[in-house]
Amino acid sequence: MAVTRTAAVLIERKVTTFDLKKGDDLQILCGEGIRLLGHNIEQLVQGPAHQQGHNLDLVLQRNELQLPLDTQVEDKCISDHYVITVKTSIGKCSVKKTVTIKRDIKHINLENFKEDISKCLSSHSLSSIDNLNECLEGVLNEHTLMEEQTISTRPIPRWMSLKVKEAKKEKTKAEIQWENLD
Repeated sequence: MAVTRTAAVLIERKVTTFDLKKGDDLQILCGEGIRLLGHNIEQLVQGPAHQQGHNLDLVLQRNELQLPLDTQVEDKCISDHYVITVKTSIGKCSVKKTVTIKRDIKHINLENFKEDISKCLSSHSLSSIDNLNECLEGVLNEHTLMEEQTISTRPIPRWMSLKVKEAKKEKTKAEIQWENLD
């Protein structure tokens, strides 16, 4: 059976292409088509997508999404099938920015830090917890300053799955290997 089926998931829409080769069982396509009609699917390619005038290449979308799509069929002389291009605008999720405050504690000179804490504890009257807290905070501020760090987070879209993440990693790895071939 030579039915090929590829799917690309775009945000909340699934765009699927079917390609039937000459001599294939047309009942397969009819069965798929009948099954898809029950799910409110619409065909986006209008007109022939083959040199012989057939329209066997399909681009499908669920009707309820009603996203603006620009579908073009062009003969680029690549094969007997025309190139079908589907363009749509996919909005990005809004970025949430969080400001955190951090200190670089790893690079504190511990000997000087211990000495300054001892001096602070012996020279100040520590009658209350607030005084002790101010004393220790002052010593810590002398040795390491607080820095603000802005962290941008974006909600994970519903279409992002482990398979997509793995595919992105493999693509990046392959691109790096390709660039390092020289």
